[in-house]
Amino acid sequence: MTSEADRRPPWALGGPLQGLTPPPAPASGAGPDAAGHVERDDAPLVLVDIEVTPPVVAPGEAVRVRVELRPDASKEAHWNNEAGDTQLWLDAPAGWHLDESLHSVPNPPEDVSSEPRAFEVELCAPEGIEGAATLRGYALYFVCEDVTGVCMFRRQDIEVPLEAREP
Repeated sequence: MTSEADRRPPWALGGPLQGLTPPPAPASGAGPDAAGHVERDDAPLVLVDIEVTPPVVAPGEAVRVRVELRPDASKEAHWNNEAGDTQLWLDAPAGWHLDESLHSVPNPPEDVSSEPRAFEVELCAPEGIEGAATLRGYALYFVCEDVTGVCMFRRQDIEVPLEAREP
């Protein structure tokens, strides 16, 4: 029999994963749109929700960041699944270690859909350093306006505040 805790998504379990080994940091700005050529979703057609668990982490400890993208229902926006996957590129702040910089969510088989698309990443705060930091990155996605509207490839820049402090 499945318990209530087994049915909850991993980000709802209360904290970051254990045993994250900091990998070497990738080169900053080496992402899929490093030059910033993709047009920004300034309207925006896709809304972004960010959760950081725990909100303050001790130096040397791990923190989990969840970034959820969802088409704005009030604009009748939806995903174009006939194009490439939804991607998230992140640059770790100085001294912080990120599990991976490039993340991808595969498209469902339907031509269009409007489900939320979520990314979960973990970072390790640097040992012996306290204070605020900012995780910066961007999401790349194919989104359509209205039911019969134009479909576009768009970028949305993301900033996530982080904090390391002794308990």
